[in-house]
Amino acid sequence: MKILVTVKQIINRDNGDSELNANDLNAVELALSIKDKLKDCKVSIISMGTMQAQKVIRSYLALGADEGIIVTDRQFEGSDTLATSETISKAVNYESGYNLIICGAHSADAGTGQVGPKLAEKLNLPQITNVKELVQIDEEFISCKRKVEDYFITEQVKLPAVITVLEGINEPRTKTLRGVMLATKKEIQVLTNSELMIPENRCGAAGSATKVNKVENEKVATKGNFVSIDEENINQVYECILG
Repeated sequence: MKILVTVKQIINRDNGDSELNANDLNAVELALSIKDKLKDCKVSIISMGTMQAQKVIRSYLALGADEGIIVTDRQFEGSDTLATSETISKAVNYESGYNLIICGAHSADAGTGQVGPKLAEKLNLPQITNVKELVQIDEEFISCKRKVEDYFITEQVKLPAVITVLEGINEPRTKTLRGVMLATKKEIQVLTNSELMIPENRCGAAGSATKVNKVENEKVATKGNFVSIDEENINQVYECILG
């Protein structure tokens, strides 16, 4: 079985360093746990971004993933979720043969939760989103418990398929010294638009339906009124709650 995990490098706005996306750790851990159970299972990591993503990919290789893929090109700059899913889908088709694609449900920066479902649609694959638990997997089918509002639904789809996993689905393993040493020798393939041949109007800023104009921190009000509740001031409490 061939499993592909999509990961994102989160750029620290203070120092410009690449950081791991927490939810992707859960996705990688799920892939590695499947690899632990199944014979002849290979886990690949793919990330779209700059060559700086090598650092992030090496971290996942150190956990036990087998190979990494960086999708990078100046033409891909400014991609929104639509253009990103288009680009990654072309990379998936270029490599081909994957039985399962696992994505984190959300990223720590944008947090839209759109890339996984859009990727499934572009690849014309069945999908299970917001996975809270892997129930069963074999060479033909995968069954997962997914969270839908306040409920859990168990769904089964035929492989190949795409799933997105929620943060907290598992406890990610930690790197070992041996894993770190082995990761330095593992292959990281680089794919550019020379290989993928995506039209200019379908990738990067030109292929994006949305554009980010400004990013700012949310202002949170910290001042409040503390009121002791009793029968005499219950109306005042209601006013505080209702604003």
